[in-house]
Amino acid sequence: MRSLVALVVAAAALTAASPSAAVDAAGVRLAGVVLASPTRSSFYLADRVGRVALVLATRSFPAGTRVSVTGTAGADGWTVFANGLADRVVRVGTARRVAVRAQVGFVDSERRRFQLAAHGQIVADVRFAAALAQRLVRLSFERPLRTHVLTLAVAQSGLVLVALRG
Repeated sequence: MRSLVALVVAAAALTAASPSAAVDAAGVRLAGVVLASPTRSSFYLADRVGRVALVLATRSFPAGTRVSVTGTAGADGWTVFANGLADRVVRVGTARRVAVRAQVGFVDSERRRFQLAAHGQIVADVRFAAALAQRLVRLSFERPLRTHVLTLAVAQSGLVLVALRG
């Protein structure tokens, strides 16, 4: 418990370098689109410029939900703790598309799926059209750690790659 309190106190002293995140005495305010919810109390969020953040909250949301988050920045700079009494996570709408700055992970060209990665973590599985298979496989081998700008559509069955830049 002491280490958690120390982590929260240390994280509250951090400032965010993101132009889409405002920082004040309460912590970080961030708005964006949910990419995936790996657990019932966390989700990955892409802000308006495509940066990915991990939000640890008291609840999660389905992919494509626009949310506004107020919380405390983590020591790594991309985790937001939004599970305190003063923290808030509010649903503000839905999105059909989202641009993301991320890496292309393992590509399964047979099933036409790849792993979307950010900050060394697998964020979500993304489906793609057969026409993009060769390009994605080439990118995953030639430039495995390079960040790309991906435009994703949000479908009921998950994320679908629409466009790939970089």
